[in-house]
Amino acid sequence: MAEDVAIGELWRAAQAARAAGDSVGACRELDALLSRAPAHVAALRARASLAPETERATWTERLADAATVESLDIALALRDGPMAARAEALARRAIAERPQLARGHRMLMDLLRRQGRLDEAAAAAAAAPDTPETRATRAALLGTPGTSDVVEETPPIRFVVRDGFLTMARHAEALAFALAGGDTLETAMVGGDDSEWKVDPEARRARAGYELAAVRDWFLPLVEAELETALPGLGLAPFERGETELQLTAYNDGEYYRTHADRDDRGLTGRWVTFVYYFNHAPRAFDGGELILFDGDAARGTMRSDAFTTILPVDNRLVIFPSAAQHEVRTVRCRSGAYVDSRFTLNGWFQRA
Repeated sequence: MAEDVAIGELWRAAQAARAAGDSVGACRELDALLSRAPAHVAALRARASLAPETERATWTERLADAATVESLDIALALRDGPMAARAEALARRAIAERPQLARGHRMLMDLLRRQGRLDEAAAAAAAAPDTPETRATRAALLGTPGTSDVVEETPPIRFVVRDGFLTMARHAEALAFALAGGDTLETAMVGGDDSEWKVDPEARRARAGYELAAVRDWFLPLVEAELETALPGLGLAPFERGETELQLTAYNDGEYYRTHADRDDRGLTGRWVTFVYYFNHAPRAFDGGELILFDGDAARGTMRSDAFTTILPVDNRLVIFPSAAQHEVRTVRCRSGAYVDSRFTLNGWFQRA
């Protein structure tokens, strides 16, 4: 508050000096103001107008940068809800006008990934400059190896997506298995070690099956074949593998899984890499059910609930991500409520030995 008052006083003094024709005094007050608020657009505009010809280009550049940052602050406030398209337009304009400013690129990448527009987000990442401000987000979207010289408090969670993962025949086999096994599914549980597993409808509503011999022998080798190439994109080193878990999960109307991690220090210490294969009966009869990967590290207290990547549950899509990542399944809406119309997954975990 005191800083705002001081800036206001300096601005009024500069305006008074200008009105009195004292350009030297006005510049002095404006310079003092800009030392406290370097991106003050009105002050930069006034200072540029008072600068000698030899300095005007420099002040004009600073003004353009500050005006772009100001528009991106507006975009940040609009990024969720009905004005998201306006926020995207502001970010794209910022990139067009000031392509050297990393913040515009970062804003566009964040807007697109929050909406689950992964292909567009990856294209934006490929076009963004490789700077400390953009590097973590680019790596998450492009699957490129990270660099040790960049430390970001809340980096995006790294993930790998494989669309069209199964052949049509294998997809049909997985779907037939899921549809035939509806009566065998149990209420899905949450927990850590075997003594902690429990039904908790506040945390999770879904049904799950664990007797998967009919698909396990052919499905797991296909996922395992993806693991080695996926690890660099996840920012993980190769590891000695232990058990691989697999389950069938069905989410129907009103069902969800609140924010959680698949690996923790209480009982699920072995899970290292999570995989989720989405499939459904066509045409799809549900909405929602998006996978949300939250930025940061909850164990270190850096997770941000307002910064995330949305991954849509697209039919025949495989997603792989670190098991320590905080994530959730958004509520599914299925008007029919029929089991056949559920959001199905074959999901599991590669454990570290």
